[in-house]
Amino acid sequence: MIDSTGPVYAVSVSGPKMYLSNLLSWIDRAAVETQLYQLVHVNKDTMTYEAFTILGELYDKFQLIKRPDGSKKFIDLAPAGLKERIELTTARLEKLSATERSKWNDRFNAYKARKMAHEEAIAKAKIKPSTKARKKK
Repeated sequence: MIDSTGPVYAVSVSGPKMYLSNLLSWIDRAAVETQLYQLVHVNKDTMTYEAFTILGELYDKFQLIKRPDGSKKFIDLAPAGLKERIELTTARLEKLSATERSKWNDRFNAYKARKMAHEEAIAKAKIKPSTKARKKK
């Protein structure tokens, strides 16, 4: 999901009119029916992005660092354990036709499956056994 070589997109809404997210494959962290505001800090070769709810709660955060060789490094700093706001409210679901609801459920389930596979891959990478041979004493 995270491609540290390409661009990073941030899509947000600050008003009451909100469209349903398509939860496309390039989306790494989503929020539906959530008003957010952003702070972007740029300091030399580092850009820090923070997204907050209208109540001032940190929802998402990352840094992009340009290395001396020109390559980029992406650091995900999203709050650990903070659940994504991707559930539709009952009122919103009731406004959808059966076809729209079915399409939403398909997109929602596909998004959740991608997220789970991504998180499992990260967990595996963190506990990968060392490939170096151990020296016997």
